[in-house]
Amino acid sequence: MAARPCAPAPRAAPAVAGFVAVLATETSSFNPTAVVAPVVFLALMLVYSWLLALVFLFEAWLWEHLRPLVAAVYTNRLRIGMPLQCDPTVIYALDRAGKFDGNLRRDDLRFDSPYNTYKVKGLPPTPIANPGLASMQAAAHPTRANWLYFVRKPDKVHHFFTSSYTEFQNYANAHGF
Repeated sequence: MAARPCAPAPRAAPAVAGFVAVLATETSSFNPTAVVAPVVFLALMLVYSWLLALVFLFEAWLWEHLRPLVAAVYTNRLRIGMPLQCDPTVIYALDRAGKFDGNLRRDDLRFDSPYNTYKVKGLPPTPIANPGLASMQAAAHPTRANWLYFVRKPDKVHHFFTSSYTEFQNYANAHGF
Protein backbone atom coordinates (compact mmCIF):
# COMPACT_ATOMS: atom_id res chain seq x y z
CA MET A 1 0.00 0.00 0.00
CA ALA A 2 1.39 3.37 -1.00
CA ALA A 3 1.81 6.06 1.60
CA ARG A 4 -0.85 8.75 1.57
CA PRO A 5 0.26 12.39 1.61
CA CYS A 6 0.31 14.05 5.02
CA ALA A 7 -2.20 16.76 5.80
CA PRO A 8 -0.60 20.00 6.98
CA ALA A 9 0.16 19.82 10.69
CA PRO A 10 -1.53 22.39 12.95
CA ARG A 11 0.63 25.48 13.52
CA ALA A 12 0.54 24.89 17.28
CA ALA A 13 2.18 21.48 16.94
CA PRO A 14 5.62 21.86 15.24
CA ALA A 15 7.01 18.92 17.24
CA VAL A 16 4.27 16.69 15.85
CA ALA A 17 5.02 17.91 12.31
CA GLY A 18 8.73 17.18 12.76
CA PHE A 19 7.97 13.74 14.16
CA VAL A 20 5.74 12.96 11.17
CA ALA A 21 8.34 14.25 8.68
CA VAL A 22 11.06 12.03 10.16
CA LEU A 23 8.79 9.01 10.09
CA ALA A 24 7.74 9.76 6.51
CA THR A 25 11.32 9.95 5.25
CA GLU A 26 12.57 7.00 7.28
CA THR A 27 9.89 4.48 6.29
CA SER A 28 8.65 3.59 2.85
CA SER A 29 5.32 2.23 4.04
CA PHE A 30 4.47 5.08 6.39
CA ASN A 31 0.75 5.53 7.06
CA PRO A 32 0.37 9.06 8.46
CA THR A 33 -3.22 8.47 9.57
CA ALA A 34 -2.12 5.65 11.85
CA VAL A 35 0.46 7.88 13.58
CA VAL A 36 -0.75 11.48 13.26
CA ALA A 37 -4.26 11.01 14.64
CA PRO A 38 -3.17 9.39 17.93
CA VAL A 39 -0.25 11.79 18.37
CA VAL A 40 -2.41 14.87 17.73
CA PHE A 41 -5.11 13.47 20.03
CA LEU A 42 -2.56 12.93 22.83
CA ALA A 43 -1.09 16.39 22.30
CA LEU A 44 -4.55 17.98 22.46
CA MET A 45 -5.43 15.99 25.58
CA LEU A 46 -2.20 17.15 27.23
CA VAL A 47 -2.96 20.79 26.40
CA TYR A 48 -6.57 20.34 27.59
CA SER A 49 -5.42 18.75 30.88
CA TRP A 50 -2.82 21.47 31.35
CA LEU A 51 -5.30 24.32 30.80
CA LEU A 52 -7.91 22.65 33.00
CA ALA A 53 -5.31 22.12 35.74
CA LEU A 54 -4.45 25.81 35.57
CA VAL A 55 -8.08 26.79 35.99
CA PHE A 56 -8.79 24.81 39.13
CA LEU A 57 -5.31 25.07 40.62
CA PHE A 58 -6.36 28.19 42.54
CA GLU A 59 -9.69 26.71 43.61
CA ALA A 60 -7.97 23.89 45.50
CA TRP A 61 -4.36 25.08 45.74
CA LEU A 62 -3.92 24.29 49.41
CA TRP A 63 -5.75 20.98 49.58
CA GLU A 64 -4.34 18.40 47.17
CA HIS A 65 -7.13 15.92 47.95
CA LEU A 66 -9.72 18.42 46.63
CA ARG A 67 -8.19 18.75 43.17
CA PRO A 68 -9.81 15.65 41.60
CA LEU A 69 -13.17 16.73 43.10
CA VAL A 70 -12.92 20.25 41.69
CA ALA A 71 -11.66 18.79 38.40
CA ALA A 72 -14.84 16.72 38.22
CA VAL A 73 -16.98 19.87 38.48
CA TYR A 74 -15.11 21.70 35.71
CA THR A 75 -14.91 18.63 33.48
CA ASN A 76 -18.67 18.17 33.81
CA ARG A 77 -19.32 21.83 33.03
CA LEU A 78 -17.13 21.64 29.91
CA ARG A 79 -18.80 18.39 28.82
CA ILE A 80 -22.30 19.94 28.84
CA GLY A 81 -21.25 23.33 27.44
CA MET A 82 -21.81 25.19 30.69
CA PRO A 83 -19.56 28.17 31.47
CA LEU A 84 -16.79 27.21 33.90
CA GLN A 85 -17.68 30.12 36.21
CA CYS A 86 -14.25 29.93 37.79
CA ASP A 87 -13.30 32.81 40.08
CA PRO A 88 -9.52 32.52 39.50
CA THR A 89 -9.97 33.26 35.79
CA VAL A 90 -11.83 36.47 36.63
CA ILE A 91 -9.17 37.43 39.16
CA TYR A 92 -6.51 36.81 36.51
CA ALA A 93 -8.39 39.02 34.00
CA LEU A 94 -8.87 41.80 36.54
CA ASP A 95 -5.24 41.62 37.63
CA ARG A 96 -4.00 41.81 34.02
CA ALA A 97 -6.08 44.96 33.62
CA GLY A 98 -4.76 46.43 36.89
CA LYS A 99 -8.24 46.31 38.42
CA PHE A 100 -7.95 43.63 41.09
CA ASP A 101 -7.71 44.97 44.64
CA GLY A 102 -7.60 41.61 46.42
CA ASN A 103 -11.36 41.19 46.74
CA LEU A 104 -13.64 39.60 44.15
CA ARG A 105 -17.12 41.11 44.04
CA ARG A 106 -20.29 40.09 42.19
CA ASP A 107 -19.88 43.09 39.85
CA ASP A 108 -16.43 41.78 38.89
CA LEU A 109 -18.05 38.66 37.41
CA ARG A 110 -19.36 40.88 34.59
CA PHE A 111 -15.87 42.14 33.67
CA ASP A 112 -15.41 41.94 29.89
CA SER A 113 -12.45 39.68 29.11
CA PRO A 114 -11.81 36.46 27.17
CA TYR A 115 -10.51 35.10 30.51
CA ASN A 116 -13.82 35.68 32.28
CA THR A 117 -15.26 32.16 32.37
CA TYR A 118 -18.54 33.48 33.76
CA LYS A 119 -19.13 35.19 30.39
CA VAL A 120 -17.12 33.03 27.96
CA LYS A 121 -17.69 29.28 27.63
CA GLY A 122 -14.77 26.88 27.51
CA LEU A 123 -11.22 27.14 28.76
CA PRO A 124 -9.37 30.47 28.92
CA PRO A 125 -7.39 31.37 25.79
CA THR A 126 -4.00 30.99 27.49
CA PRO A 127 -2.67 29.62 30.78
CA ILE A 128 -3.35 31.64 33.93
CA ALA A 129 -0.65 29.89 36.02
CA ASN A 130 1.76 26.97 35.98
CA PRO A 131 0.22 23.83 37.52
CA GLY A 132 2.14 21.21 39.42
CA LEU A 133 2.01 17.46 38.98
CA ALA A 134 -0.90 16.97 41.40
CA SER A 135 -3.07 19.42 39.44
CA MET A 136 -2.16 17.77 36.12
CA GLN A 137 -3.00 14.34 37.53
CA ALA A 138 -6.33 15.60 38.85
CA ALA A 139 -7.20 17.14 35.47
CA ALA A 140 -6.35 13.88 33.71
CA HIS A 141 -8.19 11.76 36.29
CA PRO A 142 -11.06 13.72 37.84
CA THR A 143 -13.31 12.07 40.40
CA ARG A 144 -16.25 10.31 38.75
CA ALA A 145 -19.21 12.35 39.92
CA ASN A 146 -22.04 14.34 38.35
CA TRP A 147 -21.39 17.51 40.35
CA LEU A 148 -21.73 20.89 38.68
CA TYR A 149 -21.39 23.17 41.70
CA PHE A 150 -19.27 23.54 44.81
CA VAL A 151 -18.79 26.05 47.56
CA ARG A 152 -16.29 26.22 50.40
CA LYS A 153 -17.76 25.45 53.80
CA PRO A 154 -17.50 28.02 56.61
CA ASP A 155 -14.52 26.17 58.12
CA LYS A 156 -12.62 27.25 54.94
CA VAL A 157 -11.22 23.73 54.56
CA HIS A 158 -14.08 21.51 53.44
CA HIS A 159 -16.33 21.95 50.42
CA PHE A 160 -19.95 21.21 49.57
CA PHE A 161 -20.44 19.55 46.14
CA THR A 162 -23.74 19.06 44.35
CA SER A 163 -25.31 18.61 40.92
CA SER A 164 -28.31 20.77 41.90
CA TYR A 165 -28.19 24.53 41.45
CA THR A 166 -30.98 24.89 44.02
CA GLU A 167 -29.00 22.92 46.63
CA PHE A 168 -25.92 24.98 45.83
CA GLN A 169 -27.82 28.28 46.21
CA ASN A 170 -29.51 27.15 49.43
CA TYR A 171 -26.20 26.10 50.97
CA ALA A 172 -24.40 29.25 49.85
CA ASN A 173 -27.21 31.50 51.11
CA ALA A 174 -27.44 29.68 54.45
CA HIS A 175 -23.73 30.29 55.03
CA GLY A 176 -23.53 33.91 53.90
CA PHE A 177 -21.86 33.43 50.54
